[in-house]
Amino acid sequence: APHHEARPLANPHATWHTAQEMFDSKIMFHGPRFQGINTLGPTGDDGIQAEFHHLATPGSLLDNLGKIIAYWVIEQRRNAGESPLPIGVERITFHGPEPTPGVDLRCDVRTRKLELDQVQADGDIVLPDGRVWCRVEGWTSNVFHVDQVMEPVYHRPTSHFADEPQPGGWSVAIARWPTGAGRDLTARRFLSRADR
Repeated sequence: APHHEARPLANPHATWHTAQEMFDSKIMFHGPRFQGINTLGPTGDDGIQAEFHHLATPGSLLDNLGKIIAYWVIEQRRNAGESPLPIGVERITFHGPEPTPGVDLRCDVRTRKLELDQVQADGDIVLPDGRVWCRVEGWTSNVFHVDQVMEPVYHRPTSHFADEPQPGGWSVAIARWPTGAGRDLTARRFLSRADR
């Protein structure tokens, strides 16, 4: 396994939220079996770093890498309503067996590009001795845009609603998702198969 070569981030600074605040405020919707991020940040113009606690949940390490890419987009856009969801990856290279659950690891993500509707990044998950356990290249996520009405609905659906009450006792739900993928994401999140 190669040794991780640490590079400084461009314009490094603290993240808006701690890892725990990110989960508590439901910026990331994952349950406790996928909440393996101990420390979030620093972040910069070209990437983000974090520390992971390796959970016993299969797939949680790569899932946490995807979460910090998504969080980086949210901070870059200064909008908690951005919802980056993964659609593909070019390559994942593992340099040895999966670490033992309970081990703390570092993650270093560098962004290749951020466009209006897509982000692409590379990332290393680094063992405690500084060797790279996993290198991810070309992690790509579509970025779904959620406005000020839908953002609380996505993150706190038990207390916020997409409809807007109207005089006379009726409500209207205005389509606030401008793309087909956004409509599909919203429908799958809130409607049953029959309703869709």
